[in-house]
Amino acid sequence: MDHAEFGAWLRETPPDAAISLYLHVPYCRDICWYCGCNTYAARRTEPIATYVETVYAEIDLVADMLGGKRVTEIHWGGGTPNILSPEQFSHLVAKLSERFDLRRLVRHAVEIDPRTFSADMARTLSEAGVNRVSLGVQDLNEHVQRVIGRVQQPAVVQRAVDLLRNHRLMDISIDLMYGLPDQTIGDLRDTIALVAAMKPNRISLFGYAQCPGSRSGKG
Repeated sequence: MDHAEFGAWLRETPPDAAISLYLHVPYCRDICWYCGCNTYAARRTEPIATYVETVYAEIDLVADMLGGKRVTEIHWGGGTPNILSPEQFSHLVAKLSERFDLRRLVRHAVEIDPRTFSADMARTLSEAGVNRVSLGVQDLNEHVQRVIGRVQQPAVVQRAVDLLRNHRLMDISIDLMYGLPDQTIGDLRDTIALVAAMKPNRISLFGYAQCPGSRSGKG
């Protein structure tokens, strides 16, 4: 689909349609070795700032084509959405509010990396009206974490969960993965038990898939 075709499709959206918006943040501090998502490592702030400016422009383009229609769902994925600063996140939400009708927003969801999640960001998410948060965890056994390049102790995940609840963000989902390198059924059971003790609203379990010619991915 090219630009013209996409624009025509947006303009043909019925006037009374309720729409969902997805914002993709294609940056992480480090790339996990199992990841098959569209993301890049960003060690400097400049690429992220440039990305934010581009999203401002994209919001205007899409809003002009859609006519500022009613939005019922917003989802931030990645990459790592919490690689954005609290100010960048809140300014983007303000821009969305300026160009779309968010008065009947039902779900405002954000994916986060617990390793880089802060109290300031938890506060910002709450103030922005976020009402669902997904935490990327995958596995909580250290030997598996070292193989996949994503080391995070259970205490790190628990801290992120506590920060969310302290800021009235109560709808929490934790993402896990099965079939990872060096992961046994016992490892998966241990991880599920640890995560269940954190009492999330849901646990999302993905299967690991190694795709030929690519790094890896979720299937």
